[in-house]
Amino acid sequence: MTALKKQIEQDTQFQFRIIRGGLYSPTKRERRINDFWTFCHSTFWSTEIFTESQEEKFKDLISDYFKKGKDSDETFSQLVQRAVLAKRYVKRRNTRYMTKPEDWLNINYKKGLKGTEMWFHEVEQQRLTVPTHNEALELLAEGVLSWAKKRNILDVPVYREKLIAMKQFDLLFLYTNAVMHFQYINY
Repeated sequence: MTALKKQIEQDTQFQFRIIRGGLYSPTKRERRINDFWTFCHSTFWSTEIFTESQEEKFKDLISDYFKKGKDSDETFSQLVQRAVLAKRYVKRRNTRYMTKPEDWLNINYKKGLKGTEMWFHEVEQQRLTVPTHNEALELLAEGVLSWAKKRNILDVPVYREKLIAMKQFDLLFLYTNAVMHFQYINY
């Protein structure tokens, strides 16, 4: 019996692996960075599979955008709206394309997410005189943030109906695709 016990002890090797988590809960800022990456992945590169190290690099690039903002939820909402403006810009002409994530997310790359800052400020300026200007962008950002925070399945039909009523079918697609990525792909 002792020889068998020794053989089992020698054959058994314990290994610890950390799977998408760590010792401490992520901060709100870290969660929003992860959430924005999930949104970008679902919006621009949904057919691409990235390694964990690539995703960490992308999240590190995204974190540069969160350093300026005081409220992570506000920054997240703005970045989602800016990403949608970029998505719409690319879709308007079939000669346009989305660059690879390491370029587009880089805060120093003027034709990437950084370049959408001016577009978003123009939208905000227009909202001062016409409060309903591009309100569907705000609704989408609100819906994605709500899902990221609570993951409440009852929210999905509410945002779906609102986006359909506004006839914002491209945003409806982005919303449902983002929910799917949050739930099943980038959980």
